[in-house]
Amino acid sequence: MVSNLIRRKFSLLFFALLLILLFFIVRPNYASGLYQDGIIGEDEVIADDLFINSPLISVDGKIQGIFLAIGKEITINQNAILENDVYILAQKIVIHPGARLMGNVTLVAQTIEIDTTIYRNFYGASATLKLGSNTIINNDLFYAGFQIETAPESSILHNLYAAAYQSILSGTIHQNLRLAVAALDLQGIVSGNADILLDLWSINDDSIRFWQPYLNNFGIPEPLPIGFRISDKARIEGQLVYSSNVALEEALSINPSGGVIVRTPSVGDQQFSSQNKPSQMQTSPLTNHFIRSLRLFFSLLLCGILTIWIFPSFLNNSAVKVGEKPLHDFGIGIVTSITVYVGLFVLFLFLVISAMVFGLLSIGLLGNLFFGLGLVSLGWICLFFTILVKYTSKIVVAFWLGKMIMEKSINPVGKNNFLKLIVGILLFVLGSAIPFIGWLISVSITWIGLGAMWYVLQSQNRFPFLKWKA
Repeated sequence: MVSNLIRRKFSLLFFALLLILLFFIVRPNYASGLYQDGIIGEDEVIADDLFINSPLISVDGKIQGIFLAIGKEITINQNAILENDVYILAQKIVIHPGARLMGNVTLVAQTIEIDTTIYRNFYGASATLKLGSNTIINNDLFYAGFQIETAPESSILHNLYAAAYQSILSGTIHQNLRLAVAALDLQGIVSGNADILLDLWSINDDSIRFWQPYLNNFGIPEPLPIGFRISDKARIEGQLVYSSNVALEEALSINPSGGVIVRTPSVGDQQFSSQNKPSQMQTSPLTNHFIRSLRLFFSLLLCGILTIWIFPSFLNNSAVKVGEKPLHDFGIGIVTSITVYVGLFVLFLFLVISAMVFGLLSIGLLGNLFFGLGLVSLGWICLFFTILVKYTSKIVVAFWLGKMIMEKSINPVGKNNFLKLIVGILLFVLGSAIPFIGWLISVSITWIGLGAMWYVLQSQNRFPFLKWKA
């Protein structure tokens, strides 16, 4: 009685604190239903998150919250001030000089043109990305697409990470360059190291030109010749590391301050490497199978010891259920596993849709809180149930099996649960190691153990929502 009273008081206190937290976090709804014509004037100040879906969007004003925009052509003009993160999906995105983007910027489009300062990180995916002469990326730049081009006066204060077909880099990268391309024209300055992976997809000039008429419909520019070209003005102040199927004389002629490392493995190098690395030598399938079985044994043994220590009565009761009606356990185990994972997926979709609805209603902070708490909760539930499926269910059946064998032996071991567990796990590991049918044994035991645990939880009424007739 006292414990129930304490539990109720604790629940009331928790919900009261949660309501107080939401009261202080959730801001007024300023942007609901407004600006859907796509025009944000110079005098406009939006003190909340803003979501716009319009073919043409032009931003001149100030947005203090998160800005999410979907359209055909989106322009951020010189007087615009975006104080928070920016997410834009469009066919064409243009950001003019003078615009202030003070958060992280994520852009997905066919063509992207940037000519201003981005105060934090930039994430982009497009057919083409062009950084104008006024562009300054204060942190890192991450890009995936067909072509990235940087103007001579542009500047990336941290690192550039990109995967593209071709790159024309004329600006300054103040730290490191990490690039995977087929064609590269390096005309600018890299203050740190340059790590370049060339010809990753084994493309040749003829293959890309065959697709060029179709690619033109998506704004793809004329492809550059495949290879690595460095102008006389280019400078690498760190180390140049490039990987290619052939050595490139152009890369060796610039003499970077940190030297040049060419990663072009030959057949002899590969043979020498395999001979000098015994840990990477091919082992027999029998040895690999034995190692996997040994790992499984010790993993189950460790989890079994923890289960006996923390939940001894639950383990014993579940083992009893295994012996009473294993076929029922098998069926309930299948239904439980399917229901839980499908339910988790449905709940995840519900969280995503709810967060989008909160965003449309301009109460994005509440949506973020709801989505974050829900996602963390789903993660813990998924982790807990996966442990039950992968380990605990097998431990339950193994414990029952060891108990049956030890009780019928000449010298019964009585209440020595540890010895029963070892015998049961050993038999399970040996059974699961049988070729062709071992996986079937493992899956069947998993479902039987899961069903037995479900019956125990239902009978103990710990979770009232499980109270239904099987």
